[in-house]
Amino acid sequence: MTNLKTPLGLFAISYLIYGIVMNIRMFTEQMWPTYLFFISMVFGILFLFLNKPTKQLKNYKYWQIIIGLIPVTFFFIYMQIVNSNSEYDSNVQNSIKENTTYFKNEIWIDEKDTLAGIEIKNRRWIMFYKGTETDSSDIYDYKVTDKLPEFADTKLKPGEFLILTNKSDTLKYEILGYNKEFLNLMYFPRGNILTYKKEK
Repeated sequence: MTNLKTPLGLFAISYLIYGIVMNIRMFTEQMWPTYLFFISMVFGILFLFLNKPTKQLKNYKYWQIIIGLIPVTFFFIYMQIVNSNSEYDSNVQNSIKENTTYFKNEIWIDEKDTLAGIEIKNRRWIMFYKGTETDSSDIYDYKVTDKLPEFADTKLKPGEFLILTNKSDTLKYEILGYNKEFLNLMYFPRGNILTYKKEK
């Protein structure tokens, strides 16, 4: 037992007890299943094996403390990443709003190809090409957002972004300009500019 009074020995016991207790709670209280508690037990067993060899090191107590804190440090970093991703997803979802007044029911014709165009009708974004039949893959729900962090830093430059979605695809654009005559969009991630003229 004297070997367990070292820093690494105490870490090993702590990881083992924590892993065992949390595994029991996971089953008895029907907590969300995770391997983290099993990993905690594995670290506890590993540190028990490392306890004696590391005692041969000079200033071994400091080294054992560093080794014992490694899993906690990685877990802390992991949770920070998970939380930041969750916060990002939440912010994006909160920033997205179904804007039924942003676009009016209108038809826009591609400036470069007059056979191609967009019809905005009843909260739907419909892409068409004259002479071909429009199917369900050409019809999108649209949302307007003021944030699109994966493509634009809106802290430096505020913007308005368009997200089109249907069952098979998601398209993202920045709204560069929108008035009675023109609709200008930048398509992400390629960055090409699309210009449409309002059909008269």
